[in-house]
Amino acid sequence: LLLVCSCWLCANSSLWAAELNIRGNQLPVTLGQYLDYLEDPSRERSIDDIRSGESEWQRSRQSIPTMGMSSSAFWFHIRLTGEDTAGQDLVLSLDSPALDRIEFYFVRDDQLIQKSVLGDSIPTSQQSYPYRIPFVLFEQEPHGSETQVYIRVTSSSGIEIPLTLTTMGLLAVDQQGPLVILG
Repeated sequence: LLLVCSCWLCANSSLWAAELNIRGNQLPVTLGQYLDYLEDPSRERSIDDIRSGESEWQRSRQSIPTMGMSSSAFWFHIRLTGEDTAGQDLVLSLDSPALDRIEFYFVRDDQLIQKSVLGDSIPTSQQSYPYRIPFVLFEQEPHGSETQVYIRVTSSSGIEIPLTLTTMGLLAVDQQGPLVILG
């Protein structure tokens, strides 16, 4: 009976949203294998449509989810909880500067609390954090609270999502090497 239940849970694991409980000492962490995703061929689904619960999410099995060349929009979702990250300025960064449009939606207590739009097709003057790679800052709530992150990506080139959760300080240190080479 235990074996049957285990097999059923594994087969239906895509029914539950991907969740990651983070601790400050494990940052930075690559989120690819913790993401759920779905394809939106019409590119017309809104965040409200996605959150309605009628979507069939699939669990990513790649450390860097790669969707290839597609005219579809792709949605990604993860639930973040944290033990000692409350009050820290956390950063979600995409080390992929060739995405046309990336929309980050942060939901807490079933309320949309933050939306950020980044990407190559967005003028630098309209981006909250203009930088060579897309990133967005957010704050994690105290222990026991969760933040749901939804990401909508569209691109005329291939779609690759090297998403990393880190802090601003760790991102600055990590980006020093590439900046020297690019400079």
